Amino acid sequence: MISRGRVARLGTVDDYNQPYVIPAVFVFDGAYFIIPLDSKRKTVRSRDLRRVKNIEKNAKVALLVDEYSES
Repeated sequence: MISRGRVARLGTVDDYNQPYVIPAVFVFDGAYFIIPLDSKRKTVRSRDLRRVKNIEKNAKVALLVDEYSES
């Protein structure tokens, strides 16, 4: 199922232990999930993205990959 997955939900927590969940594309190499940071224009640098800051402070995250059908 993971190899067929197109999108996942990445869950992190902020400084106040509040959940922050976003859709994320990913690659699974058999051992690790890799979630790229895109290079499109943003109002903040990639390093300043909320998910990145959350992970730097607390590396315990959740990744939900589910089956998705566009039909």
